[in-house]
Order: sequence, then structure tokens, then C-alpha cells
Amino acid sequence: MPKPAWKTYQEEAAALFCSLGMDASTSEVLEGARGKHEIDVAVRTRRAGIAQLWVVECKYWKRRVGKDRVLVLAEVAADLGADRGLLLSESGFQAGAVRVARSSNVTLSSISDLRENAAEEKAELDAKIALKRISLMLERVRLLRNPVGYARWESRMLPGVDTSVTIPIVGRLSLAQKGLENALAGILPTLVDARPGGTSVVLDTLRAVADAAEAVLMWAEQEIITQEEIAVTEVPGP
Repeated sequence: MPKPAWKTYQEEAAALFCSLGMDASTSEVLEGARGKHEIDVAVRTRRAGIAQLWVVECKYWKRRVGKDRVLVLAEVAADLGADRGLLLSESGFQAGAVRVARSSNVTLSSISDLRENAAEEKAELDAKIALKRISLMLERVRLLRNPVGYARWESRMLPGVDTSVTIPIVGRLSLAQKGLENALAGILPTLVDARPGGTSVVLDTLRAVADAAEAVLMWAEQEIITQEEIAVTEVPGP
């Protein structure tokens, strides 16, 4: 049986909030001061270390949403002690709904508008995640080296590991790392990658830098896996 369009709309909304680093669940039942409420999408996040709850109502309607839905959502948000209510509709809102929302803690929007408005925030989150992944991958390359004692690492790789492969991995990951750091600091355009053959990748938006870094990560992941599979671990020396 096909999934109802309204359910798909709820799931798309939840997925968008999750992509921004928030926790979101659909059709969750929450208990307030005056009773229980089934919430289309419950969003939990933290701002300045303080837990926040947003209650989201999704209206996958062909007509514009009226003020009565704003009033109901405002009451539900107040009963739950939610920090904000969000009313989502791709068909827009009646004038009365817009007027009522201005004097409440309900925000009127749509998934398409939220996606567009949050694009920069999403790019920043993706860039920060990529930075962490690069650090982990560089550590994996380091572990392909032959350990000697406890204080240092030999420059040569483990038997079977191809240095002509690992050196470009480190080089491209390091460039992507620096490019991400520059972009997050607002230093644009920035060099993100230098591909085999001498092609340099210089980009001027955080979104483009994050996407390019992701491409480097995908390439490096496959190369590292191959080298890990052929590496022969040696016993550390005295």
C-alpha cells in the first residue's frame, strides 16, 4: 500500500531537521500539563547548552492554512512548554494565519523555504563533520607505518603498503583539511584539492568546499581500505 502523501511530507520535514544536526521524530505522543498531544514532528536540539523542544505541524494541503491551525498549535506548544511551534505548508497561509503568528511563538514556513534558509547552516555542519573525518583518516594512514618503541614512528610503511599511494592520500586530505578550515573562517576562495595530473580545485563557497572535501574523503576511504587489507603488521622493536 503506497505511503500517504501527508506522511511522506512529515518524514521529509524530520529528515531536514536531522540533516541540521537535530533530533527529530514523527508522530510522537507528548504529555503536557493538560493532556497528551500527538505531534507530527518533534524536534529536539540544544542552543547555548540549553535543551529545546520544537513542535512541528505539517499541513500537506492544496489550500492555504487558516488562523485556526495557528491558534491550536500555539496552545499545544504552550501546554508542552515547547520553545517554538512550526507550521509547515507548501500551499501558503491565509492573511489571518500570518497575523496571528506574528503575536505568538509559532513560525509559518514550508520545507522548501526551510531548506533554502538553512542551506548555509547545513554547509557549515557538513564542513565540520568532514574535518573530523579527515582527522580520523589521517590517523588510519599513520597506523600503516611500522611502529618502533613507544615514542616515535618509522618513516617507512608496513610491508605491502604502497608509499606512492599513501603519500597522495595524506597530501589530498591535508589540502582538503586546510581548505575546510579556511572556508569556515570565511577565507574564500580557497584551495581544496590538487588532483593527480596537476589539476587544482579552488572554490569560493562553503557549500562547494564541503562537497569537494566529501569527494576527497570518498576517494581516500577506498584507497585506505585497500592499503589496510594488504598491510602486514610487524612486531614493535625493543
